[in-house]
Amino acid sequence: MSSLVNLVLRFSALGDVVLCSAFTQALEGETLFVTSPSLKPFIEENFPGRMKVYGIERPKGGPIGWFFAGLRFSEFFRLYAAPRIDVLKIWDLHNVSKSLFFSWGLIMGLESTRIVARIQVRRTPKERLRRWSLLIFKKDILGHRSKSELRIFERHLELLETASQAREPRLVSPHRREEFRPGSRTLRLLVAPDAQHWKKIWPVDYWKSLLVALAKLETLHIHVTLVGNRSWIDDAWIRDTLLREHPQFSIENLQTRTSLLELASIASDHHLALTSNSAWQHISEAVGTPTLSLSGPIVSEFGFSPWLSQSRELCVDLGCRPCTLHGDGICYRLSEHHACMKRLTPRRVLQEMWQMLGYGSAPG
Repeated sequence: MSSLVNLVLRFSALGDVVLCSAFTQALEGETLFVTSPSLKPFIEENFPGRMKVYGIERPKGGPIGWFFAGLRFSEFFRLYAAPRIDVLKIWDLHNVSKSLFFSWGLIMGLESTRIVARIQVRRTPKERLRRWSLLIFKKDILGHRSKSELRIFERHLELLETASQAREPRLVSPHRREEFRPGSRTLRLLVAPDAQHWKKIWPVDYWKSLLVALAKLETLHIHVTLVGNRSWIDDAWIRDTLLREHPQFSIENLQTRTSLLELASIASDHHLALTSNSAWQHISEAVGTPTLSLSGPIVSEFGFSPWLSQSRELCVDLGCRPCTLHGDGICYRLSEHHACMKRLTPRRVLQEMWQMLGYGSAPG
């Protein structure tokens, strides 16, 4: 058994797990990753390097259930670690109640044996006070600008306290599209209308207007791939409206039709991804595909902004932003409901997209 074993905890969600790939690349020694069973195959298939991945079912009983889940995992770990390891480093990249109680149960179970000589625990700071100051006062009143500018994966890497931290999230994919340049014959565009929380979803009519505008272009062949867990752009509208009026337009609808193991491969097969602040943003960048992200109510200080130099984030400067930590809750604007997304017009999004691709305006 190795003298050093790393145990990484991140139970959910998909986008957050993708951001952990920067951290696991930087680890030295043997690594075990503990997550939810649904994400286990994704990590095994797409994370660089070799590590063992374990899926833990959500227990009943809330935090106490997670404590006993950690206690049960210690029984397995005793068999795994036999006859002995010198140092077990527990890296809690989730740092919420379930990961806290799970780690406490694991440590209690292991301390009753001599299998592990020394246990170290490090947790990624959640910056809760800073986030709440942003929500309440709409600015970082704590004043640590260097901290607020760190992305989530950079906060993970700070735990390592090493000089070499110049890593970014990365997923393994079988192929990678060449960079798009003005004059290229075809643009492959990934469009992801879905997001886990409603405030981060661009209005469906806006998505449809954007697709119609793309379909009208005659000087550039565009292939659009629609993806997402929910079907916001339905087959009937694509067939009876979009393709009836623009039969030459190339569009593939994969909404609700993809498995987790296909996501990285799909993202890598495109020149650009147009997304909300969602898992598709992080997956696309992790395979090297630049993204144009529509942030809605989410601000960059939360740490989820794009990191590729070619990527961009579109937002609206409103006094009510941010109004939510994750994109859920009620919009309290009495007039112009959901303005953080509705003010991002299809025309503005397209203009930003053409600039990203090296055009001053729409090609032609």
